[in-house]
Amino acid sequence: MTKHGNKGTFDLTQGSPSATNASEAKSNLTEIPTFQGGVPNLRRHAVESRSVLTEQRLEPSMFPEISLPSLEGIVIEVPSPPALSEQEIEEAFERLAYESAVRYPRGPGQAVQQGDEVIVDLVGYLGGFLLPMTAHEGMRLIVEPDVFLPGFGAQLIGTPVGQAKMIEVVLPDDFGVEMARGMGAVFAVEVRDAFRLVVPEASDPSLFQRMGLGTDLAQTMEGVIALLLDQRARRMAQDAVRITLETLLLRAPFDVSPALVEAEIQNWWRQTEGRFLIEKGLEREDLETSLEGWLEDPTLRMDATFRLKSALFLYAIAKQADLASDRKELKGFLGEVAGALGIPLDAREKNLSRDFKEREILIDHFVYAKALAYLSEKVTFHCN
Repeated sequence: MTKHGNKGTFDLTQGSPSATNASEAKSNLTEIPTFQGGVPNLRRHAVESRSVLTEQRLEPSMFPEISLPSLEGIVIEVPSPPALSEQEIEEAFERLAYESAVRYPRGPGQAVQQGDEVIVDLVGYLGGFLLPMTAHEGMRLIVEPDVFLPGFGAQLIGTPVGQAKMIEVVLPDDFGVEMARGMGAVFAVEVRDAFRLVVPEASDPSLFQRMGLGTDLAQTMEGVIALLLDQRARRMAQDAVRITLETLLLRAPFDVSPALVEAEIQNWWRQTEGRFLIEKGLEREDLETSLEGWLEDPTLRMDATFRLKSALFLYAIAKQADLASDRKELKGFLGEVAGALGIPLDAREKNLSRDFKEREILIDHFVYAKALAYLSEKVTFHCN
C-alpha cells in the first residue's frame, strides 16, 4: 500500500500545510436489480480477478442451473409510505430552491466561502493508507461547517479554487466503513469549482420562474408535492420488484459462486472508484487496497449476490417464456434508447451485428424489462 502524497494528480503542495481537523462512499446500489455488464457478456469474456492486473476466465459451468417455481397464486404485499409531512414538503422546496439559485463562479485562486457550492474530488486515507469507498469524483457540496463529515466544511473554507488541501477529521460512529468508525482520517481534497449562490426570496417571482413548477408560491408548492408523490410512486414500484424477486428466489433457491460475486463487485468498482483512482494516477498498491476493500465489504457482497441471482432468474424466465426472440421488438427498444441518448438509430442497428459490450448491456436491459413485465401480469400486488 502507498501512503498519501506519493503519486497522483492531487497537488497538495499548494494547499495549506496547517490544515487541522471522513464518508458515506458506497454507490447507491438499491435500484431495480440488473447484472452490470450482462450475463451473456460475462459468459463469453474474461474478467479480471481480485488483482487489478491478473485475469481469470469465468466458465459457463460456473453458472447455476435454475428451476423456476410456479407463478400461480403469488400475492406481493407492498408497504405504502406514510402521508407527506409538512417538514418533507418544506425541505423539498428548499432543495429545489437551492437547485434553482443563481450561481456566480469564483475564478481560479479565489477562496471558497461559507455557503458556496463547491465541486470537489477527494480521497480518504486512514493511518496513511488509502481508505476504500471514500473516493469521490465531482462531489457537489454546499459549504457549511459540518457538511459531509463533522468539521469537514469548516476546514474547506478559504481553500483556493483549483488547489488542494489535506483535511483531517474524526470519522463518526455511523461512518459507512465500519472498521474506520471513530478513527482519525485524512482526506486529500481538490477544489475543482466554486460558486457563490444567490437564492431569491420566496416572495420573489423570479424564484418560481427558475424552479419551473408554477407562477406563484401556491402553484409551486403544488408542483413540489406532485414531484414528491411521483418519487414515492417510483420507490413503491422498485419495492414491488425487489419484494417479488425476493419471494421468487425463496421459492427457487440456488447459489452463485464467489467468483461471480467478485466479478460483479469488481465491475462496479471499475466503473466508479477504480476508474477515478486510475485517472488520478494513484499507484497499483492503492488500487489493490481500494478493490480489496470493496470485495470484502459484506453489504456489497450481499447486494451483488442478490443482483446476480435476480438477473439470472429473470434470464431464465425470459428463456422459458420465449420473451426476447422478437428481433423487430428488440430493435424498437434499442431505437427508443438510442433516441433518449441522442444516438442515430442506424448506428444503433449496426451495433446489433457487432460484438459491442454496450450492445450486450442494452440487450440485457431489454430482457429484464420483458421478464419484469411478464412477472407483473402473473403476480398480484396489494398495497398495505
